[in-house]
Amino acid sequence: MTRERHRLNGATRPMAAFAAAVMLAAPAATVFPGQARAQTASAPYRLAPGDRISVVVLGQTELSGDVLVSDGGGVGLPLLGAIDLRDRTPLEAEKLITGQLSQGYLERPIVTVRIVEFRPVYVMGGVRTPGSYPFRYG
Repeated sequence: MTRERHRLNGATRPMAAFAAAVMLAAPAATVFPGQARAQTASAPYRLAPGDRISVVVLGQTELSGDVLVSDGGGVGLPLLGAIDLRDRTPLEAEKLITGQLSQGYLERPIVTVRIVEFRPVYVMGGVRTPGSYPFRYG
């Protein structure tokens, strides 16, 4: 019985270490420099460097497209140039872009922002295969 218990504990330790490393590295728990509050599981997803988003301006294909949030947290958009979207939800990003486009560029623009690809998760430490992994929400 003791031998069986020891073997089970030995087999589950690497898996528990891997699960702990993934949980610590998950974007929902990521704290970036200058970020005053920690995110919780119920908090809305906030954009950060490495996220790829789709910006669609209804009826304006030349203003729409997929963009990568840069290391500084910004994206480059036609007409508007660089916009800082770091630590904003997709809905907040929509409102910001809509507001800027309505200031002399378009009359009542309709903008949607959605996440095309989440920033990667980095797993490090005592795991079998450390490195960068794609994050899948949920």
